[in-house]
Amino acid sequence: GLISSGTKSAGTQFWGINPESELQHFDFANHIDKGNFLTNTSLKKIVLGRKLASSIAADIGTELVVFVQGADGSLGNELFYVAGILKNMADNVDRGAAMILRKDFDILFSANNLIHEIALNSKGRFESEEIQKLLSARTADVDVETWQQLMPTIALMTEKMSVFMRTFFSLIFGIAASLGVMNTMIMSTYDRMREFGIIRAIGTTPWRILKQVSLEAILLTTIASVIGAVVGLSVALYFQKYGFDVSGGGNMSFGGVVMDPVWRGSVSVGIVLLPVVLLMLVSIVASIYPASIAARIKPVEAIHYKP
Repeated sequence: GLISSGTKSAGTQFWGINPESELQHFDFANHIDKGNFLTNTSLKKIVLGRKLASSIAADIGTELVVFVQGADGSLGNELFYVAGILKNMADNVDRGAAMILRKDFDILFSANNLIHEIALNSKGRFESEEIQKLLSARTADVDVETWQQLMPTIALMTEKMSVFMRTFFSLIFGIAASLGVMNTMIMSTYDRMREFGIIRAIGTTPWRILKQVSLEAILLTTIASVIGAVVGLSVALYFQKYGFDVSGGGNMSFGGVVMDPVWRGSVSVGIVLLPVVLLMLVSIVASIYPASIAARIKPVEAIHYKP
């Protein structure tokens, strides 16, 4: 359709929305830069993308003339008043989005309750591919696409970045944890050298000492994991609720999509358990060397050992 204000006009894509559904499932209402989002009583009101509003010099309360071609081929025109202007979002939203009530959309386009696009948000409860397969099997005459198919460049870059970050942090975590555990256990082993010598002298087998040192390492790791999980979970829950603003006064763009400058944490069972399991495995491997030192000591030398 065409939208005009005074002597300026621009092509736009109209979205007929249900405000209640938008508020429940999507986040447009939280990205209002000026004015207000639509409500069920916002008849003849419109919400514009930021660049679209700027291109036609529209502001809150500006009267707009709209021209469209209806679903039945007829020409539709109507007056709307700007209720809100969105912050920077995806480029197609910034430059061409115009949101109106579904009631106004049906009248303007003679749509008679026709629907051309439905957006679904599972809020992380299902994978997009699962939803696509389910809907495609039930609606053969409808195109069902995931966000990865709609924005393949963003999807590819996100996937590669995710793999890189996981690999990088796993290596750093593994190296730091193994060195920390090994250093602690080696210091403990040499500090207790005489103790191990006496234990060996009264008949304790090397295998039993090996198990003892390894169990001490596991106990140390368990205590550290519990403390780390409690502290880390508290911090993650805080940032999940309040977020961390990295905007620095500006917006962040990535592949034509403006990212929310407030980064929020995401907490799940897997995120909590994975570091704990990894730390346990690393500690077991790292304890083998100091445990072998304790198991191979000679009782006479150990009893007379001076740190």
